[in-house]
Amino acid sequence: MPDKFSSRFYSLYCTRIPAAIEVRNVTPIDDPYRLLSGNADDHPRVFSVEGGRTFQDLIDTGWGFLFLISTRLVRLLTQEKVTGWSAWNAVIRMPGGPERLDYKGLSVRGRAGSVGERAGQVNLKPRRYGSGAVAVRTGLHFEDSTWDGSDMFVPAGTGFVLCVERVRDLFRDHNVTNASFKAIEKIEQLV
Repeated sequence: MPDKFSSRFYSLYCTRIPAAIEVRNVTPIDDPYRLLSGNADDHPRVFSVEGGRTFQDLIDTGWGFLFLISTRLVRLLTQEKVTGWSAWNAVIRMPGGPERLDYKGLSVRGRAGSVGERAGQVNLKPRRYGSGAVAVRTGLHFEDSTWDGSDMFVPAGTGFVLCVERVRDLFRDHNVTNASFKAIEKIEQLV
């Protein structure tokens, strides 16, 4: 049973709809956590389109926790005074076409302490492929006193982009595309 504190938080991830544009970095990314945490220099990171046909508000970069966000999403987060995020410069190279400059990389400056092993039960789940089972812990937990109160934040030592319910609702109310959320008490991690 999740506690009242943790049941207010959600993890942001890409939906990966079939037609959505997918990109991969052209510019080397030596430290993706530096980009995620908002400690990037001003040089734009260059990405190339690797698949898909339609541009969405949230674009998967292949890093799992690094996302490109549309100008529309940047404007929405700014207008709604969402805290704990910033953006870094990105360029998307189209195959045989012009470069797109209307996307930014999402950095998350909000913080929480380390994810503990207190929450969540360990269970065996069948493997998706092949036979056998894997041990997974269900649920993320961090001490509430370690959260800085930002609307978007990353627990120490992880790449989980977490947000408060208000941000999840904002994305839903404004039909932000290619974005999904999972309550942190339902997140599964390999043990």
